[in-house]
Amino acid sequence: MKKLNRIFTSILLIPFIVVLFTAIPAFSGVLYQYPKFQAFDGNGNPLNGGKLHTYQPGTTTNKATYSDKTLSTANANPIVLDSRGETVVYGLGSYKFILKDSSDVTIWTFDNYEGVGATLGSVFYFPDASQADQGVVTASNALTVKDFVDAIGTTKKATIVFLRGSSGNTTNYTFKTSITIPSNIALYFESGAQFSIDAGKTVTINGPFDAKLYQVFNGSGSVTFGNGTVKEVYPEWWGSGSAAAQAAFNAYSNVCFSKADYLWTTAVNLNSNQYVHGAGNSSKIYTTTDNINLISGVSVNNIVIEGLQFYGDNTSSDITNGNGLYFHTCNDVIIRNCVFHKFGGANNNSGAINFYNGCSRIIAESNYVDGGIGTANAADILCYTAISNAKIINNICLSTNSQGIYVNAVGGTENIVLGNICKNHSRHGIMVYYADSGGYYKTICSNNIVRNNGWTGIYLSGNVAGSGEVIVQNNIVADNGSVDGGDFANNIYITNSNAPILISNNLIIAKDTEYHGIKVTGTDVSILNNWLLGNFTKTGIYLTLTPKHIMVEGNTIGNWDTGISIGASASTNIEHIIVNGNSIYKSKSCGVYVDLQTTTNYIDIINNYIKGDGTKGKGISI
Repeated sequence: MKKLNRIFTSILLIPFIVVLFTAIPAFSGVLYQYPKFQAFDGNGNPLNGGKLHTYQPGTTTNKATYSDKTLSTANANPIVLDSRGETVVYGLGSYKFILKDSSDVTIWTFDNYEGVGATLGSVFYFPDASQADQGVVTASNALTVKDFVDAIGTTKKATIVFLRGSSGNTTNYTFKTSITIPSNIALYFESGAQFSIDAGKTVTINGPFDAKLYQVFNGSGSVTFGNGTVKEVYPEWWGSGSAAAQAAFNAYSNVCFSKADYLWTTAVNLNSNQYVHGAGNSSKIYTTTDNINLISGVSVNNIVIEGLQFYGDNTSSDITNGNGLYFHTCNDVIIRNCVFHKFGGANNNSGAINFYNGCSRIIAESNYVDGGIGTANAADILCYTAISNAKIINNICLSTNSQGIYVNAVGGTENIVLGNICKNHSRHGIMVYYADSGGYYKTICSNNIVRNNGWTGIYLSGNVAGSGEVIVQNNIVADNGSVDGGDFANNIYITNSNAPILISNNLIIAKDTEYHGIKVTGTDVSILNNWLLGNFTKTGIYLTLTPKHIMVEGNTIGNWDTGISIGASASTNIEHIIVNGNSIYKSKSCGVYVDLQTTTNYIDIINNYIKGDGTKGKGISI
């Protein structure tokens, strides 16, 4: 029977800390591990006269090791092993090691070796890559991974090292049988050494794992890491492309993308409790394939995606779909600090970030979006239907998709659109639908900058039957409505609402090609302390159709054709309207206009300052 091919060493090459031996605590005595570097030949005999060459990592430039832990006495290079195949080696930092026999035949090479910390065992085992199945015990104890796992047991610390052979760039360690590596065993991979796992088989890793950014897994089988085994996994461990990323997502909850470009041709699917992150603009995930999602989550929960850059393929109007991130029936999702380019198509359900249906407790924060040219309801950030408790915060949306931010929310929830910048969209900068589907409802649209959108700056539409409230305040809304969107061409447009609405402290600036500053069709609306600056066309504040229970107070309205207009020829039941304390100046046609062709009750127009533009305009017209 062959001896287990192992090297006993406790000489730990880590920066500034070198440990000579490790004591295993016990009350009756102390057992010490072998205090020297020791190597064996292929037959398990001590490597008498062997030579250990030590170099700078990745080079053939000599790097010194030492015979004492104070690093004052340098070893020869190469170090010649004694008759027991032993020597004493202390070092500092990373090394490239080449071990040769006395005839200068190379036995193994370690590159970028950083030493072994306290979590790795000081006994090393080297499996035989030629074995047909590393997942089984061999009759002759022929050095498979399973042989070593069983020999080590579940209490002793040890490290299994996977070396690349002398021929070819890759050495495969094949697993035809599933295996579990216990928590006391560490795995170390030399560049080029790889697990090749058969379809339907799984390698479960519960101990420390050491590999750099090179491929260490291949085959159709799977790898899973136990909770806390590693800080994060990298797609590079599985190679490149969508399949490698999917394998990483399936292997562990924490997936890290390095400073690199990643080309994907199919969607990568999330699992619940997944944290996906990168190095900001330096981590680029992109596709040249039409109509695919880059990352997709269906019926998964507790997701965080941050610090990544996504590039889509929305370069022409015939692209019908394609999302950066797509979610369906997901809860507790956070997307933050990501960059998106060229997402959004001719389909309703497309965008850079798409919460398509039935998503709750979602946050899109501090993301940047540009380059989309989608039509219909395509949006930079799309919350398409049945959305609850959404927070869309501090995003920059600059594409020419139809909408910058689109939220279609359900009742019984609170939805917040706060601190975003939305510019240059073909229809609406911010669009929110809301419906009374049960419970109290609240929408807050605040502190946004919304400019140069084709139809409406901020468009809110819904019916909550008095059971909720809508707040639009502290926004800067300017130069929207340059495209003829009919009734939609307004800076702020509130329609079909029967719940209390507060529109306050907004700055609204209009160009002469636009429609109205604020347009409201609904009831229970307070329009307070806004500043509206027009260009002598249309109306500053326009209350149309069936305005009821409206307060217009403390607004500054300048340079409009009409400052405030209440009612229209098609309106009915105009009642309980208060126009109080507004400053209206340079109105071309009229300061305040009230249409009395319909039933009118309780209209108070009091304490307003009204000044025309010096032409024949009227102050108040009833």
